[in-house]
Amino acid sequence: MECVQKAEAEEAARGEQRKAAEKPTWSEETVEVTLATRPFGMTPSQDQEGYVVEKVNAADATKPAHGAGVLPGWKVVAVNDEPVDGKDLPEIQQLTKDSPLPVRVTFAMPASPWYPCSTCGRSYPPGGFGRKMLSKPDAQRRCSKCVEAAEAAKAEKRGKAA
Repeated sequence: MECVQKAEAEEAARGEQRKAAEKPTWSEETVEVTLATRPFGMTPSQDQEGYVVEKVNAADATKPAHGAGVLPGWKVVAVNDEPVDGKDLPEIQQLTKDSPLPVRVTFAMPASPWYPCSTCGRSYPPGGFGRKMLSKPDAQRRCSKCVEAAEAAKAEKRGKAA
C-alpha cells in the first residue's frame, strides 16, 4: 500500500512540475500590429491567462494576423493603447470586437519560442514537450499531453490483447 501511495505522490509531483514548466514567460519586448479586417485569423489559448495566441491561420492569406507576422505565444497586452492587464480572455476578445477597424494590438513576445504539436496542432512553450521531442523536426514533434495519451492508448490496447 505504501508503494502505491508513494507512486501516486511522485506522479502528482511530476504533474505539478510539468504544469509549471508549461507556464510561459514573456520578455519586455513588445510589438504593435494593425489588424484591418475581421476575423483576425488568430486563435487564443484556453490554457493561459489573458489572450495568448495559440494558432495563427497561415492557410488563408486574407487573415491579417498572418500578414502582420503574429506568432503563437504572443500575448495581447493592449488593444488600441488600452492595457488589458487583469482582464480575462472573454473581456479581451470583446474589447477587440468592439474596437473600430483598424485595431492596433500590442503583443508581448514570449521569452522563448513556442513550438507546434504535430498531433493536436496546438502550440506550447518548450516546457510542453519532452527534451527528446524538442530535438525532432516539426512534423514529428508531439507535446507531452499527446505522447501521454498515445502511451495510455497503447497500454490499454495491450491490456485488452492479454
